[in-house]
Amino acid sequence: MRFYKLILAAVIGMLATQASATDKGVSRQLAEHRAAHVSNIRYEISFNVLKSDESGILFTDIVRFNWNGTDDLELDFQGQLDSIYRVNGEQYRVNYANEHVIVPKHLLHKGHNEVYLSGKTLNEFMNRRNDFLYTLFVPDHARSAFPCFDQPDLKAQFDLRLILPTQWRAIANAPLEELDTLNLKGQEMAIWKYKTTKPLPTYLFSFAAGMFKSLKSDVDGREIEVLYRETDPDKTAQLGTIIQQAASSLSWLEQYTNIKYPFQKYGLVIIPGYQFGGMEHPGCIQLNANTVFLGKEPTPDEQLNRFNLIAHETAHMWFGDLVTMKWFDDVWTKEVFANFMADKMTRQQFPDFNHDLLFLKAHYPAAYSTDRTQGTHPISQQLDNLNKAGLLYDNIIYHKAPIMMQKLEERMGEKQMQQALRTYLWNYSYRNATWDDLIDIMHGRAPKAQLKTFSKVWVKEKGMPTFSLTNNWQNINITQEDPWYRQLHWQQQVRTGLYAIENMQNLIYEDTLIDMTTGRHTMHMHYIPDVIVPNTDGKAYGYFKLKDTSQAQDLLLASRQAEADPQQKFSIFTTIYENYLQQHWPAQAVFGMLSKEIANTTDPLVASTLCQYVCRIAGDTNGTARSDSEEMLYSQSLTHPLPAIRLQLKRWLATNVRSSRLTRKVYDIWQAHDDPTLSERDYMAMAYHLALVMPDQWQYIIRTQRDLLTNDDRRREFDYVSRGCNPSAEEQQKLFLSLLQPEGRTAEPWAITLLSLLTDESRQSQRDSYITIGLDNLEHIRQTSGIFFPTNWLFALFNNNHSTTAKLRLSQWIQAQQGYEPTLMNRVKEAAFRMMKD
Repeated sequence: MRFYKLILAAVIGMLATQASATDKGVSRQLAEHRAAHVSNIRYEISFNVLKSDESGILFTDIVRFNWNGTDDLELDFQGQLDSIYRVNGEQYRVNYANEHVIVPKHLLHKGHNEVYLSGKTLNEFMNRRNDFLYTLFVPDHARSAFPCFDQPDLKAQFDLRLILPTQWRAIANAPLEELDTLNLKGQEMAIWKYKTTKPLPTYLFSFAAGMFKSLKSDVDGREIEVLYRETDPDKTAQLGTIIQQAASSLSWLEQYTNIKYPFQKYGLVIIPGYQFGGMEHPGCIQLNANTVFLGKEPTPDEQLNRFNLIAHETAHMWFGDLVTMKWFDDVWTKEVFANFMADKMTRQQFPDFNHDLLFLKAHYPAAYSTDRTQGTHPISQQLDNLNKAGLLYDNIIYHKAPIMMQKLEERMGEKQMQQALRTYLWNYSYRNATWDDLIDIMHGRAPKAQLKTFSKVWVKEKGMPTFSLTNNWQNINITQEDPWYRQLHWQQQVRTGLYAIENMQNLIYEDTLIDMTTGRHTMHMHYIPDVIVPNTDGKAYGYFKLKDTSQAQDLLLASRQAEADPQQKFSIFTTIYENYLQQHWPAQAVFGMLSKEIANTTDPLVASTLCQYVCRIAGDTNGTARSDSEEMLYSQSLTHPLPAIRLQLKRWLATNVRSSRLTRKVYDIWQAHDDPTLSERDYMAMAYHLALVMPDQWQYIIRTQRDLLTNDDRRREFDYVSRGCNPSAEEQQKLFLSLLQPEGRTAEPWAITLLSLLTDESRQSQRDSYITIGLDNLEHIRQTSGIFFPTNWLFALFNNNHSTTAKLRLSQWIQAQQGYEPTLMNRVKEAAFRMMKD
């Protein structure tokens, strides 16, 4: 009788599969349908991580939920399932269609249901390395590990059990409830059973396990646990600072939000070769080892970046984890508040810095790098399927959105915003909300601020304004234009400085509010100014167009006056650099202008930004001009009054130098290996570059550097990346082709470094040959990689390539694409901005 039941079930299952029209991934239509009919979800999941099993990780998954629908139900899954599963206690043969398990309606009950499934998760979906693994499911990859409702507005509670090698340690979303052992297939295994989590979306469910060390610390009555693999005592000594900064962030956020930390535990896991800066899983925040473990003499930028990362991920516990977006088109809302709150916390942690300037430095250049291109887009983007959600992450949501938020806060008031955010977090705790839900709350707090109109331009439309300042006798005209010809105007304040050349005395310093209805403002003066400096505090967002390089020289003259503050200098340098890119000014001329400013720029934040601009321009020069620019930067690396700037220039030269004289200098520094300001990673990067530009010695350089490495994880990274130093064109081609496959790029940051070596400017003919095939495989790469990898792939593929052949191949490829995925094409146009602009 049971046999016939199974046959009948298989036939019904085939019919259900044929009738299903669901697309791969999670479409918006499917998500909305399930959200209307599924509730009260709970997952009981077990993963069996046998140390010797290279084929994958066994799992069992019990999905409990309430159901009020009348159709078949679809669970999302991409892995391998056993052929039989149970629905409400009844066995049934699995019906699988387009990455979905079809649960037939006749087996479902109104009210409570229970579905039991088992199978195998591939190791790559668990980021499994030699002796550790970690899960990273954002935005829609939980379905690659276990069957689930993989959409953000179906939050659930999780009961997790891990079966691990006894030597391993683990960390997960909730506290450990029980630790036991068993003998499995001759292996002694440990069973880690965790308490039930608070409600979480599937993308935040996470754990890490492996050969980690653990440090637990009690700070103000709160236990913070850190898992790490680092062995260098100079680096592990920094764990105390990391824990203190996490505790400080928690305390600040509790006070700001008036809501206690909303989850059961707070923990960190520091991962080598991690593909992001960090990820905000409650209870087990993941952090990139390269960002949090600093060298012996870290620069101010590195110290600020570490704290900002920890604060950013901690802010997500409230913004993103406690209150989550309904759909990933609002993913930027969690990122903007994490960044915005992190910037506020940094003010408290580092009180001696100019934080207005720090905000400019952290966000404006990065936002411009996307917004200036043909690949720009609105902060809020449309999304029809979660399998494309990875394309939403870029500089616009991470950097333009905080700029917008700062201006929104200025319009409604800091206190009013804080109260609105408290209401938002309280009203939607452990639930989901949209940006428009928040704007409604803010509008109620500050109706005169016209925030809905403000949001429409800043959030729902793409691009940035172009500003022009003209002097017509005694009138100064400030014009804001929409480069996309939509007649939009971005309401914001523009501070304008007027100077007299004869004594460089600041005559007038005036705030000017650009009216977004007209986009034009006229200042009536009683004299004719010699120099008009736009955007003197740097806070206005947009492209300030200059007439020519002589106007840039006038701005630099104004910046040298004793009274010119750091924000004005930052703004002037950024304005000149943006005009260099937009107008294709000669690299040699602009390098000559800006490089003269390095020695006299002593504010560390401004100086580091100026050095970034100057180094990028130096990379655009050729021949004798390139050698001269390198010599100038080398001189500053020895004499600049700021140690951090000397180190920054030294690092650039160590990985970019081309002249024979300075190559020998870099080689001597590398061979001596005694510069205390350089870290082990600096010497690794130096070795890669030297092996490229000294191909006759590449094997000696790589072998020598490897022998000096002190950590197994860094040796694995070095062994993977250093293959790219092989001068054989045939070997380079093989390596490039290997990167097209997921198994060739399991550690994505290493893969990008390897690709950057393969596309180095010293290998012009080879890197030109990669353009078309690299673009042809872009969609496949997007489908098989993390959210940041496709953009990083494109930037490494183009790698400052200005050759005629590369430009032609890019142009031909773009012209040949009909109906190409628009968001992905935007990524191409963003990364290829310089090639398309030339």
